[in-house]
Amino acid sequence: MAMKSKLQQWREYKRVWGMWRNWGNWGQKGVRPKTKTEVAKFNQNWARHNRDDIVQAAFQRAQVRASARSLPRLMLVTDTARMQPSFDESIRAALQDGARLILVRERHIPSNPKASDLDEDQHEDQRHIYGRHGRKRTPAIKFNQDQRHTFSTAWPFGARVLLCTSIPAAYRGGFRDSIHFKWHALVAHSIRRAVSHGLMCGVSTHSIEEAQQAQEAGAHYIVLGSIFATASHPGAEPLGLQVLAEIAREIRIPIFAIGGINSRNARSCLDAGAHGVAAIRAAWEPDERRELLRVVGQA
Repeated sequence: MAMKSKLQQWREYKRVWGMWRNWGNWGQKGVRPKTKTEVAKFNQNWARHNRDDIVQAAFQRAQVRASARSLPRLMLVTDTARMQPSFDESIRAALQDGARLILVRERHIPSNPKASDLDEDQHEDQRHIYGRHGRKRTPAIKFNQDQRHTFSTAWPFGARVLLCTSIPAAYRGGFRDSIHFKWHALVAHSIRRAVSHGLMCGVSTHSIEEAQQAQEAGAHYIVLGSIFATASHPGAEPLGLQVLAEIAREIRIPIFAIGGINSRNARSCLDAGAHGVAAIRAAWEPDERRELLRVVGQA
């Protein structure tokens, strides 16, 4: 079957959508299909128009779920205070050591930046800020320097970058691969939106209830913690390996254990049922990172 051009697809879409929109419009003569033949023809056209899109979207979602099950065992979580001598050099060194999964948790992308916050180069790129009829649109801002370095450095190594931000901010920056959410009241809605857009989606969770809600919403993986005592959350009571094992038995999607992870306790997390471990402090100490990669089997 010959492929239709974009213009032909758009005309077909407008024609079929116009019929659907006016289905119940009794005021316009001849708009609503009356006979069984007209109704059958309408249903056939509508199904043919949507069948390919539905199949393609389902195949894409299945691919994302399959790739989530084969994620690397070690997730490096960025921390600019610990990444010395620079953000870019730390990322490159970790990739050369064998790391293939990086979570960028710094949020330097404003939701609605002011014009004064954009530099001259960004202003040149935002000439489409006014759409048709002079209607103002939200500018498509760029990622900051650190994040651009992370993406350009990681992808040639075949590494996956997880971005901790909102869906609109990721799309405005041109990032349509993976996204990570911190736990909040409306996280289930955000997960469903991300999955419908074909993004690999993960969530930070802290209990069995949150893990179950994330799984039911369609998350592809979760980060669970804190498993051990950690300096980043001194007042939080660690969950421990027993709770991790209980959650791993209940949850079908991959679990990354976080919180106090190092080369001495990483193996115990994997033995308890975690798919992998997520490290912050140990990730940016070269010797500890290499040992951690060896323990999880990525070295």
